[in-house]
Amino acid sequence: MEKKTNSILSALILGLLISIGLSLSGFFIFKGIQSLKLAERYVTVKGLVERTVKSDRADWEIAIRLSGDNLADLYKQVSEQKTKVQEFLQTVGFEEAEIKSSSPQVNDTHARDWGGQLPPHRFIVDLSLKIITQKVDLIEETSRHLGELIKEGIAISRSDIRYQYTQFRELRPEMLAEATKNARELAQQFAADSGSRIGAIRRSNQGVFRIMSADALPTEDFNSGHNSLIKKIRVVSTIDFFLTD
Repeated sequence: MEKKTNSILSALILGLLISIGLSLSGFFIFKGIQSLKLAERYVTVKGLVERTVKSDRADWEIAIRLSGDNLADLYKQVSEQKTKVQEFLQTVGFEEAEIKSSSPQVNDTHARDWGGQLPPHRFIVDLSLKIITQKVDLIEETSRHLGELIKEGIAISRSDIRYQYTQFRELRPEMLAEATKNARELAQQFAADSGSRIGAIRRSNQGVFRIMSADALPTEDFNSGHNSLIKKIRVVSTIDFFLTD
């Protein structure tokens, strides 16, 4: 009788342990599903920041081109024109050290096979002057008066100005911090509207910087703005925030 009682008791204990085990298993599975769903609840927002800045450096290239049949005369003429351009630039306020000139480049057009149809002049001589300076306002103003040199017979074939903003690295941390702040504010607004709260950052793209001309449209993704004295720097940070109840 005692043996039978012990068997029944053992069976009851075993059944109880199995029942508890199944309950715990179900509990942890439930918690796991909750965690999985929580991990899937997030919002993706973009933080946008723009700064308008003035360029602090300019590279200005002025090209001279002459053509003719007497190479010696062309070399003399292009040298004289280079000197006149240099004197003009120094007169308006550029330092001699800011002005660099290239060596004349000669193109013998008759050295190519034209099928009997030769160009009117055999030689083309190119020479360029490059001004590298921080006097960006002087560059902007002087470039408007190149017509005065052309009136004097200077054969200017090209004028190319590239403006730069060199303090970008100093501005970068501040703009990234503000873009992150803006993204968080957008996420908080979304969470409030949906009856949730934002949690930790799930994933973050630290921001894509673009330098554009100041008049670039908001929809423009890229515009280098090399020719623009005033530039717009834009950063967009994409951040995922977890949502909690």
